[in-house]
Amino acid sequence: MTKDEYLSILRKELQALPHDEQTEAMNYYRNYFEDAGDENTASVIEELGAPEKLGAYIRSNFACVPGKSPYAKEKGEGAGEDGKKRVIADKANGINMLLLILLLTFTFPIWGPIVLGLFAAAFGIIAAIIAVMFAGVIAAAALFVAGIAVVVVGVSFLFSTPLIAVLGLGAGLFLLGFALLCGILFIWVSTKILPPVIRGIVKVCSLPFRRKN
Repeated sequence: MTKDEYLSILRKELQALPHDEQTEAMNYYRNYFEDAGDENTASVIEELGAPEKLGAYIRSNFACVPGKSPYAKEKGEGAGEDGKKRVIADKANGINMLLLILLLTFTFPIWGPIVLGLFAAAFGIIAAIIAVMFAGVIAAAALFVAGIAVVVVGVSFLFSTPLIAVLGLGAGLFLLGFALLCGILFIWVSTKILPPVIRGIVKVCSLPFRRKN
């Protein structure tokens, strides 16, 4: 006999009961089977007996329906000593968190300005590094433009004053090479130094908020 067949017969046996009592009884025994699991269906049927006898017993003494399934008690998260310990631990954690919030609230005038100052300093350092990198790139771009201008001037004097033209071309090419070198150097420094600095500052600022194991 399956669980559904057992419950179907039991429902027919309980039709004489008031609707509320019938529903309560059926909900209990349905949960009884579910708490036991499908693998224990046969054991539950053997334990409860024939559905006809169980139905007759319930009709004669409805108080026989317990308030809680023994299977549910075994499977419930709060059952046993471990469940009690978890409940106590949860209450303790809640109290500790409340105390921590109150402590932080009342001591904010002390640690608040310090934390805000550290964040401001970190932001200032990052902003300064970015500004220096940006200024270096701008300077390199300006040198590059100046080198192009000197080369153009040197070319313009190539036929009239060859010496000035040669000097101008040499100076312009030097500026172009120096500008490219500076630009590459600043870009390399930006990619190699700026990310580690930012990660280090973020790591230091996050230390007070890390949860200790």
